[in-house]
Amino acid sequence: MVGFDIVGLPLALLAAFAIKSDAPFAGLERNPLLYAGVVLVSVPVFIRLDLYRSVVRYIGPRAARTIVIGVSLSAYCHWTVRSR
Repeated sequence: MVGFDIVGLPLALLAAFAIKSDAPFAGLERNPLLYAGVVLVSVPVFIRLDLYRSVVRYIGPRAARTIVIGVSLSAYCHWTVRSR
């Protein structure tokens, strides 16, 4: 769960900058330390708020897989529509 956030938070930030500016790596070029900072701040906050424990307690692997597939398909469809 933490590993996914370490990878997913910077990718979400990159996607947000890309959608906003219509350039794939616009945010990364201007703010490279922001990507490390989002992980260094967010993960400890999530741990302190016990979000990982709550999520693991109530969600099973099947539901997590379904969420990942749904979000991935949605992002792919959005990306293909915007790139036309």
